Amino acid sequence: MTFKAETGPIAPAVLVSGNDLSEPKAGLAVWFSMIEDPIRRSLSALAAATARPQAFLVVIAYGALWLIPEPETFDLHGLATLVVWVMTLIIQRAEHGDTQAIHAKLDGLIHSIERAPNRLAEIDDKEPEDIEDERQKNS
Repeated sequence: MTFKAETGPIAPAVLVSGNDLSEPKAGLAVWFSMIEDPIRRSLSALAAATARPQAFLVVIAYGALWLIPEPETFDLHGLATLVVWVMTLIIQRAEHGDTQAIHAKLDGLIHSIERAPNRLAEIDDKEPEDIEDERQKNS
């Protein structure tokens, strides 16, 4: 792999060329491609965590930690902030439940059809971008 530093009118860029890359990329694009997968996995895990009942305990603890040391700053705005968080968690939980129910029903249908590939029943374990790619392949 070869690294070549160049300066441009806006900022310096690092061009990378090698066996596995067909065209040079800017340094920022290379860096982003390295951290993209961990970010996607973290966001998916965060979305699943906010659908759990424990997420409500986090909001309650946050409110208590705000109210106990500084009760004078916990006004109508603070209460509205906590209500928005709780409503967001309720919506997330409802959406997650609906999605899981739909997936369970579809998995049952896929397993009952002999010609359907089993990889379709396991697709919900993948990242959303990978699922979109799979849907484009099948359409």
